[in-house]
Amino acid sequence: MAIGYIWLDDRTLFRQLFAYMDTSGNHRADMLFQEYGIKVKFKRKWEDPDSPYCFVFCSVPKRQIPLFVKAMEELRKQMILLGHDDYETCWQRVIKPSAETSAP
Repeated sequence: MAIGYIWLDDRTLFRQLFAYMDTSGNHRADMLFQEYGIKVKFKRKWEDPDSPYCFVFCSVPKRQIPLFVKAMEELRKQMILLGHDDYETCWQRVIKPSAETSAP
């Protein structure tokens, strides 16, 4: 299972929808998207005032999915290096309940 992002159900021909977890104040992923040249269209953002993280919903050109995945892997590494030791556990705490409720 990927840490920090999920693929969302998509019905578009040229773009893939994703949700990912980033820091609330300083959006680290934005810098990575720019660095990798990924053309992200931001859809919406959800923030919990009691958490240092936010969830961002976006779409990426399908031909750039490998770059997006690489950027998400780099984001996870950066979070740990920047002292966000709870990044992975927070992700799992949020995603696991939703995965259990969406199972057939």
